[in-house]
Amino acid sequence: MKTELEQQTRDVILSISGTHTTYGEEPEQVELKTAGKLCRVEGGFDVHYEESELTGMEGTTTTFRLREGRIALVRTGAVEMDLEFTPGGASESLYDIGEGALLVRVATRKLELDLGWDGGAFDLDYAVDVENEPLGTISYHIEVKVL
Repeated sequence: MKTELEQQTRDVILSISGTHTTYGEEPEQVELKTAGKLCRVEGGFDVHYEESELTGMEGTTTTFRLREGRIALVRTGAVEMDLEFTPGGASESLYDIGEGALLVRVATRKLELDLGWDGGAFDLDYAVDVENEPLGTISYHIEVKVL
């Protein structure tokens, strides 16, 4: 018999596509498919997956905390970070890679959530400053398919 927590968690496949644009450089396209978990939590859902050598963040768990009207991006392990995205809002966090930390500030340009217990998708587009210097923009489209 499954525990209450197991009943609130589903195995999923995440399809992550995005564009990283550093000011003054050509945009970089990002594509990733990976196994993850969809967890029902009070007020919304958490979607998490383990980073790999492919992403350069092996030993890190990435979690998207999806609540009504906002998304938090939390990384724990080899990389530590906690950013919150709200429409028109901004947040900052230390981005700790173990050899030192950088101050990262994000300003949300677009946030769309269409995710439920049976999967769905969400979109996130934001500008990034590092150590108070504009770095560029990042946009993601993430599809969550329940297995």
